[in-house]
Amino acid sequence: RTLPGVESASAIDIMPLSGGGSTQPIAVEGRPMVSMAEQPEVPVRVVEPDFMKTMRIPLLQGRMLNTADTEDRPQAILISDAMAKRIWPGENPIGKRLTLTFFPEKDREVVGVVGNVKQDGLDVAEPAATLYLPMAQTPRSFMTIALRVAGQPGNIAPAITNAVHEIDREQPVNDVVAMDTVMADSIAHQRF
Repeated sequence: RTLPGVESASAIDIMPLSGGGSTQPIAVEGRPMVSMAEQPEVPVRVVEPDFMKTMRIPLLQGRMLNTADTEDRPQAILISDAMAKRIWPGENPIGKRLTLTFFPEKDREVVGVVGNVKQDGLDVAEPAATLYLPMAQTPRSFMTIALRVAGQPGNIAPAITNAVHEIDREQPVNDVVAMDTVMADSIAHQRF
């Protein structure tokens, strides 16, 4: 965040449009228990605070995840507007609770609804019903750093690598790429 030209910085486990990522079944509080095969499945992303700000994903309702959402606090989640409409149609999802079936020991509360993001490609018409977990409550062994920079993003790549190596010389830094390139790559087959 202190590098010249960086307007905002955060992190996510899997960037939108880059493929992969975890899809998990969920059990919604107050609804009858059904088998895992019958539970709704949603893409799950793990984010640091300010990811939505960095990517300019708007808050539609409630609050964003923040630095107070730590392991010792109640489990907070953000959901996309598509997920709100799919799981709680016509209802206010703020304060609703659910459980990720693979982690049943933790009830999670919806604290905010954010705009939809194309997770799987620009050509996918249906918005992904996505769930966002705070990184402090769901640590990962890897992450993708997301930066919003002024000017040409390619010019800052060496400074990013140096900043990471100042913290941990052994930490690999790879695939430093502008989001414009990621977006173009996601529809390269169709354009071809």
